[in-house]
Amino acid sequence: MVATESGTYPYTYTDNNGCTNTLVTVLTVNPIYEKVNQVNICQGTSYTLPNGESVSEAGTYPVTLQSSAGCDSTIVTYLTVSEVIEETVHASICQGASYELPDGVVATESGTYPYTYTDNNGCTNTLVTVLTVNPIYRESQPSEYLSRYILYLTEWRKCQ
Repeated sequence: MVATESGTYPYTYTDNNGCTNTLVTVLTVNPIYEKVNQVNICQGTSYTLPNGESVSEAGTYPVTLQSSAGCDSTIVTYLTVSEVIEETVHASICQGASYELPDGVVATESGTYPYTYTDNNGCTNTLVTVLTVNPIYRESQPSEYLSRYILYLTEWRKCQ
């Protein structure tokens, strides 16, 4: 007889002396474990598989381990890698104007404004805004004093 399920299996037989004997086998069939892990990591980081191996590239990683009962168990890890965004935006405004940065802060001066945020995948991203404030050049009228001086020089040259 071949047993494939857990249970108690008695076997009765007659030995050479004509005696009837019963042999009882208690069989435990241990399960084979199969587990699937869906894992997401951020670009530039790594994940340690159940066997201790460290991986950092997207892919399918099957690992076979032995359970405490001595049976092989398989753990399949489906690893995805999310991109980390590091972006620089150049913006310019005229003097006296304002610029709203990604975090909602309003800037009015030239400078570099970093903004760090965590996306839906748990990755830390950085957006840097380089803001330039351009001056406004205005044509100015000469003052009354300067106007009289220019008039005086003009008249003086005529006299020469």
